[in-house]
Amino acid sequence: TGVLLQDNRLMKKGDRIRVIQMYDNNGMDVQAKKMNGNTYTVDYIDDAGQIHLQELGLAIIPEVDKYVLSNENIYSED
Repeated sequence: TGVLLQDNRLMKKGDRIRVIQMYDNNGMDVQAKKMNGNTYTVDYIDDAGQIHLQELGLAIIPEVDKYVLSNENIYSED
């Protein structure tokens, strides 16, 4: 099983995360909404702490979006 990391910057390239809820700008961002419930591979973590995903070129913003690492506890900053 996976270990949920409290500091997302410790997450490394190749880790798998499942998007629970990605902010979609009140339905305006269709691509973000389609990510909900899907699993993606971490490409890199940038200096702002955003988690960039290989498959889509989008980033998870930990303070806004909800996700799980290796299907463990839901992580969100709220």
